[in-house]
Amino acid sequence: MVEDVSELNEKLYSLFVRPCLQPLVTQPFARAFRALHPLRVQHWTVSDLNPFLWALPPLASFVNERTAPVDKDNTFKRTETAFSENTDATLNLYGDLRAGWNEAAFFTLYGGMLALGMVEYDELTIWNTPARREKNAFVRETLAKIEQGGYAEAMMRIAALLGKGVNVVPLSTLAVADEWVKLIFYTALAKAV
Repeated sequence: MVEDVSELNEKLYSLFVRPCLQPLVTQPFARAFRALHPLRVQHWTVSDLNPFLWALPPLASFVNERTAPVDKDNTFKRTETAFSENTDATLNLYGDLRAGWNEAAFFTLYGGMLALGMVEYDELTIWNTPARREKNAFVRETLAKIEQGGYAEAMMRIAALLGKGVNVVPLSTLAVADEWVKLIFYTALAKAV
């Protein structure tokens, strides 16, 4: 569904927006637009290109020559460390909240299109990837053999289904599981008798 919306947006842009913008955007305009991008501006504003920062290199060397090492037990150093950790935690929280908001907005947008019927929901197109087909075939084969064998085979099937892609199932795990099942079975049998 996201791919369909993306293709639709690209077609609409190619038909309606690109023909209007293409004559307006010249090479000098494009260069200026790239240079004034906020991610580029934040770099060149604190570089040698900014004439207001001409005094910064001599001041930095002056401060570096006269700075003494700070004791770790210094109150100001501890305050700086605490403030830095607090700022780091706040920025991490902001990042997590922003990521959650973006995810919610994504599902609100595309979930709404699904509910309105603008996009068709077809499990086969969403989940029909080679890896998914292989896993589904494996599950179907395993479930088809569910009646065969005894307890050990059943445990191996469960382990295979839960740990698809895990090559080794330790026998000690199966032995412990077998003892627990026997304990539960014999406890239930003793209560029933």
